[in-house]
Amino acid sequence: PTLKSYVTNTLKLLNLPAIKVSTFAEWLKEEFAKEFSANLELALTTQTNQLPQTSTSSIHRLKHSVAMLKHVEQYVTQQRTRLLSYLSQFVDHHGSELSKLLTQATHANCGLLDIIAQVELIIDSAHGTEPGINRLRTELPTLRRKLTLYPDELALLYAKADSILRLDPTRLLDRDTIASARKNYEENRAREDIDSGDALLLLLLKQLKCGKKTRALSAYRFLTIDEVQDFSPLELAVLSHKVATPGG
Repeated sequence: PTLKSYVTNTLKLLNLPAIKVSTFAEWLKEEFAKEFSANLELALTTQTNQLPQTSTSSIHRLKHSVAMLKHVEQYVTQQRTRLLSYLSQFVDHHGSELSKLLTQATHANCGLLDIIAQVELIIDSAHGTEPGINRLRTELPTLRRKLTLYPDELALLYAKADSILRLDPTRLLDRDTIASARKNYEENRAREDIDSGDALLLLLLKQLKCGKKTRALSAYRFLTIDEVQDFSPLELAVLSHKVATPGG
């Protein structure tokens, strides 16, 4: 695009050639490929520099809506609550390392995968000294795997039409659109392809589960967006999770 060329050339004149300039479509494809490179089911078949757009305007509006954004956030929050409840049964006493971790995670809103990573460190240093630690050591890999089945989880999110409609402040969404979006996603998935809307939802799902500690490893210090008013709530949410916050 003309604007990208203009900004790139201007930065060169200012002796700042190392600053990366991308269109949002280019960034999205690159980011998705990086985050889901190990997931063969979500291999990108398109050879262009961007992902295909959503098939219809109504489905596009749904995927980028505040309702879907809140739907994903609530889903991850519920998973996090269940995870903390599950781990609490292994607490031997309130002064234990696991007890301290759960207390901290509750107040700091840690990501699910950050919590599991910390639990793994505690288990490795416990040497089976706390009751139930061996059982937790055995079950944790399965738990981690279940929490990272992102394609299956997005299909599940589309199946919960009541929740999506309840979170829609515009009252413009309907069951037919949600059903069509679900079908669209499953058809793309069967072809091992994905459109930009679902790529954003999957990225958001992974970002929320990883938490700030994990996200900080690949976060930007600064991010400048042109014409930000043209971005959807979903696009802005995904971008905001890529920016480092003070203190990590």
